[in-house]
Amino acid sequence: EEKSSYEGKIKSIFGIQTNFSTKQQKIVEEWQQKGYSLELIKYAFDISVDSGKGSNIPYVNGTLSNWEKSGITTVEQAMDEKKNYSRQSEVSSFDINDIMSLANNFGDM
Repeated sequence: EEKSSYEGKIKSIFGIQTNFSTKQQKIVEEWQQKGYSLELIKYAFDISVDSGKGSNIPYVNGTLSNWEKSGITTVEQAMDEKKNYSRQSEVSSFDINDIMSLANNFGDM
C-alpha cells in the first residue's frame, strides 16, 4: 500500500496517467528505497521542466543522484546549491568587450 501510494504521488508530480515503463518503475523504486522525499523529487522535476527537459524521469533521476553524491537531502539544501552554482556562473562569465580589448592590445605587441 505504501509503495503504490508513493508511486501514485510520483505519477501525479509527473502527470503520468498510465503505468510506468519498466525503466521508470525501477527508478521510482530506487527513489523510494533511498528515501527521497516527494518534495525533493518535485523540486528536481521543476528544474527539469524549467530547463526544457520536460517531465523526464531519467533526467530527474540524474539530478537526484548528483544531489545525493553532494549530500543534499532537502529542498532547502538543493536551493542553496543552485544559488551557489548561479553565483559561480556569474563570477566565471566574461565581457566580450574585455576579451576584444585584450586581443587588440596583444596585436600591438
